[in-house]
Amino acid sequence: MALFITYLHQRGYATATIRTIVAGVSYHHKSIGLPDPASSFIIAKAFQGIQKLNPSMDKRQPISLDLLHKLCDALDTFNLPTYEQKLFRTMFLCAFYGLCRISELTGKPENHTLLATDVVVHAKQTKCFLTFRTYKHSKGSQSVTIYQQATSQYCPVRAMIAYISLRPSETTYLFSTSNGQPVPRLLFSYMLKKCLLKYNLNTRYYTSHSFRIGGATLAARIGMPSLVIQHLGRWRSSAFLKYIRL
Repeated sequence: MALFITYLHQRGYATATIRTIVAGVSYHHKSIGLPDPASSFIIAKAFQGIQKLNPSMDKRQPISLDLLHKLCDALDTFNLPTYEQKLFRTMFLCAFYGLCRISELTGKPENHTLLATDVVVHAKQTKCFLTFRTYKHSKGSQSVTIYQQATSQYCPVRAMIAYISLRPSETTYLFSTSNGQPVPRLLFSYMLKKCLLKYNLNTRYYTSHSFRIGGATLAARIGMPSLVIQHLGRWRSSAFLKYIRL
């Protein structure tokens, strides 16, 4: 197996591709009752070695504060119903300031999706609290505070208040379509792509995760301590450092 991994590496295969191929070999062995040839210490070290030789580059670009504002402005030009316009504006702002993963904004509860009961707006409406009951690698819930921004047009707290006033009361999801269903992941990605194309931006480099990257980058630029950024983004390790693009 170690020689096979070396052979694939010399042929120019990406590390992720080699892992996929090896996983297939492992599955076949285990399915017929044989020991897994990829579970050894040597194989783990082989993967560490090729990863260091060919580190993967994250081509996703951060959504900057200026671009965030432009995306919100683009929504105003599409003749969307008032509800959808406020829905996606709030989702964009929440994704950025809450460093949200797409699984926390869209889909069904088993995908860690935020529910209506997971958001609480402060009595003075200067901030709101998001409670992530579960999230990727979670071991318990975590609360994140999103603060009011000086520019009211792009303030996530004001946007959240305006959206909640229109959201169907019978739905359990925080972000739902007008008929009360959770916003599909593909719909969110479609609206983001549509807004990006309005500014002739390459949609290969901007994805839903670009909000999370952009939020972490802005937090670092304004001097937020690393441990606070790690907590805000619900990272369990120093992996958050690769999200910061200074």
